[in-house]
Amino acid sequence: MKRILFVTFIAVITLVFSCTPLTKEKQDLNLQKDSIKKADSIAKIYSDSVVKANYSGIWMIESYVDDFGAPTKKKYITNSDVINGKFSNSATTNSELNVKIIIESQNVIDIKLFEYAGKNPVKTCVEEGYKIRVKSKTGDVLELKAKNYSDRLSLNKSDSKKLWNLMLKGGKIQFAIIEISEYSSSSYSFDIENADGFENATKKLIE
Repeated sequence: MKRILFVTFIAVITLVFSCTPLTKEKQDLNLQKDSIKKADSIAKIYSDSVVKANYSGIWMIESYVDDFGAPTKKKYITNSDVINGKFSNSATTNSELNVKIIIESQNVIDIKLFEYAGKNPVKTCVEEGYKIRVKSKTGDVLELKAKNYSDRLSLNKSDSKKLWNLMLKGGKIQFAIIEISEYSSSSYSFDIENADGFENATKKLIE
C-alpha cells in the first residue's frame, strides 16, 4: 500500500512539473535558439544568392591585346574549359576537335575550330560558308550560317542574336556544322555540356 502511495505521489509531482509554465530563462533561451536558426537561414539564402549571382560556369571574360601584347578595353566572353568534339573530312573520320567560342556582344559571335585538337584554327575562304545547326536543352533547333574570312567562323548579326538568346537558357547545347563547298565535305560536331552561367557572364562583359 505504501509503495502504491509513493508511486502515485511521484506521478503527481511529475505531472505538476510537466505542466508548470516555462521559466523566463527557458523562454529567453528558446527565443535565442529560434533567432539563431532564423539568422542561419537568412545567411544561407544570402550566400546562395551571391554564389548564383557570380556563377559563370565555363565562361570567362578576356581582353583583346594590342600590338605590344598589352590588354585593351575591348573584352569578350569565351569558354575557360576546352570544348571537345569530333570532325570528319575526305582524309579522316571522327578525329579530335577543340573549340573556342568568342562572344563580343549579342551581335558578334565567332567560333574557332581546332582540328586534331591542335593549336592552329581552321582557315578557309569558301564562298558558301557553313551551315550550323544548334540544339538547345529543350530540343529547339536553330538553323544558322557562318563565314570564315580569317581563322574563325563568324555569324552575322541576326544569327548571333539567335544563338545568344539560346545560350542564355543554359543547359546542354549541341552543335553540328557542315562546310558548304563543292570541293570539301568537312563536318564538325561538339557539345557545350552545361552553358549555365552565361547570363552572368554577359552582365560582367558590360560592367
